[in-house]
Amino acid sequence: MTIIKRILSISAGLSLLLLLFGSSTLLGILTDRVEDALEYYLPAGNVGIALVVDNGSEDAIQIVPNQTTPLSINITNIGSKDCYVFVKMMIPEISGHPILSLTPTGNWMIIENQSSDGYATAVYQYVVDGEGKALEAGLDTPEMVSEARFYDFDTMVDFSGEMRIVAYAVQTDGFDGEMSASDIWTSVVTAVGE
Repeated sequence: MTIIKRILSISAGLSLLLLLFGSSTLLGILTDRVEDALEYYLPAGNVGIALVVDNGSEDAIQIVPNQTTPLSINITNIGSKDCYVFVKMMIPEISGHPILSLTPTGNWMIIENQSSDGYATAVYQYVVDGEGKALEAGLDTPEMVSEARFYDFDTMVDFSGEMRIVAYAVQTDGFDGEMSASDIWTSVVTAVGE
């Protein structure tokens, strides 16, 4: 073998070795980057609730002055976080009187009550022994009400409207034991908007 052929074959061998070494380093870097991305992946929990309202029928509630009507309201925590739950009721008014009144069960307490724009608006919070209570993931609240009573109108009125019911949830994480659930409603839900 001539000297030139020997030099060329040695150079070709070194080039192949460098190419293989360079490729394995590149693959190693790419693999490390993928592993780093997976290592720092953090799943996040979620807050989710379902509002269940039942008036005993699929039809609209029939307004009969001074009569009661079935009305069941409760909330299910369908998320993965414990949360404080609230229900906001907006009931139409006629001549300054709400068309119906509600009496919450022992596990619900009214924390806000006002009248404006033709609606009586009240906010209720879920409580246990009179204190705001977190609703654990996967559980239901007890019924908020079981019936409603219509106002006893003494004259015929022209009325068309609807009662609006909205449920809210605020995760318990991040709040210390010093803050009441009603304070959480005021500071979180009211502050950030509905």
